[in-house]
Amino acid sequence: MRTIRFMSTALIALTTSVWTSASGDVIYTNIPIELDPTGYYSQPYQAESLAEFGDRINFGGSARLLTSVTAWMDSYAGASEWTNYGGNTTVDGVAGYMHDFTFNIYEAGSGSLPGALLGSVSQSQFVRYETGGALGGLFAMTFDLSGLSLTAPDSIVYGLAFNTETYGANPTGSSGPYNGLNFALSMEGALGITTGSNANLGDVFWANQGGAFQANYGWDPYPGVGTALTPIVSFSAVPTPGALVLLGLVGCAKRRRRE
Repeated sequence: MRTIRFMSTALIALTTSVWTSASGDVIYTNIPIELDPTGYYSQPYQAESLAEFGDRINFGGSARLLTSVTAWMDSYAGASEWTNYGGNTTVDGVAGYMHDFTFNIYEAGSGSLPGALLGSVSQSQFVRYETGGALGGLFAMTFDLSGLSLTAPDSIVYGLAFNTETYGANPTGSSGPYNGLNFALSMEGALGITTGSNANLGDVFWANQGGAFQANYGWDPYPGVGTALTPIVSFSAVPTPGALVLLGLVGCAKRRRRE
């Protein structure tokens, strides 16, 4: 678990930006409303032989045409360790690097397996380096899902995949800062899910040691925490065109009655 030593305006700004970055209605989120000043647990990829990591969730609200998803990550690589890395760049004065990620959305399926793949986006994202300060390496990545034109069912399985030195769809074969990149975890269990739900707290989905992407029942990476840990994500969506037309007709009917 990373320790963040004090709450700062920068941390609050990070939370606010995540809430406002996605267009449409939030249909699932367990992003903390207030950041925990003691830090967050996280799920490693390279260190625990993972190619993909995610969860099975239920959406709230009625909007289902997906527009975006935001995932919280935690970087343990420092810029001073990777001064010669080829992907290095700076965004708004923050040192980091670019890396490719794939976000997959599956039918909910049943039991230990997800259903069919509904949609997938591969996008290059900026990954910040750990600063060692108040923010540590915690940051958010938002994926644009609008190009999928995907009307999601009420329940899905999602997975975030990327390549590390020895794992992923196409391992890089060389050490890099991505070996120290983890998926941040909520420590609040069901109470932390403010929109949507998760019927199987304590279970996650992963592709481990070259195996299939499947459920890991009873997943407990940090024994003694006392609450179920869940990957921190937020999905946004807009109503489908048909739903918008229906809403318009209802509005017209109400106006006629008032007249």
